[in-house]
Amino acid sequence: MKHRENFKKWLQESPVDHGVTDDLDRKAVEGFQYLDEGSSLDESMERLDQRFESLLDEQPLTSVDTEKKAQAVVRPLMRQRRWMGVAAAILLLVLPTLYFLNKPANSAQLFANHFETPRSPYLLTSRGEADQNMPDLTSAFTLYEQGDHEQALPAIRELITKYPQQEDLTYYAGVSALASEMPEDAIALFKQAQQTQYQKVDEKSAYFLGLSYLKLGDLEQASQWLKKAESGVYGEKAKNLAKELE
Repeated sequence: MKHRENFKKWLQESPVDHGVTDDLDRKAVEGFQYLDEGSSLDESMERLDQRFESLLDEQPLTSVDTEKKAQAVVRPLMRQRRWMGVAAAILLLVLPTLYFLNKPANSAQLFANHFETPRSPYLLTSRGEADQNMPDLTSAFTLYEQGDHEQALPAIRELITKYPQQEDLTYYAGVSALASEMPEDAIALFKQAQQTQYQKVDEKSAYFLGLSYLKLGDLEQASQWLKKAESGVYGEKAKNLAKELE
């Protein structure tokens, strides 16, 4: 308390100190008058220290701190968005490729599952019988029955002109063309066979036209011809294949 009284006297009538005190001393003395009278100087200073510490703890973030925190949040989001963009780009490139690779494979598999060469009436290989009056026809269909369709096709084509009364020859030529991996030629021959009802080759060729378009991967045309074939000789086969195309 003694110090407090001295400070008050100093404030009321400052002595001549001949330069012993400076501005800092005078400001300290002026501030002392605001301290609690019931507390010592040390207690007041301790309390002041505590207040300053609490204020420092509660100080708002500086602009640098704020920017650092913002970057810590934004950077992972930017990286995530960038990777999402890369993934989307990869999908856009890969999916169409997968689609077009898959479609022909499915068509080819369906064709392989359903294509069978029909037997012809021109050569009964199971009985060892043949029509000796038409040796060239016998020769052509021997190749056909043996599965040598690349050789059978030109031989049967020649027979179409030589034996126009055998109106089913175009149909068998179409089968050989399809078996020889020539679906375009097969389509032309089967459409020609559509012009006659001899031995019901119009009904038979409708089914094989569906198979020919399936071989080409033209599912729309394949479906149309199979639908037409549903009421014909190969009706059950046409219906089953058409369901697999749906």
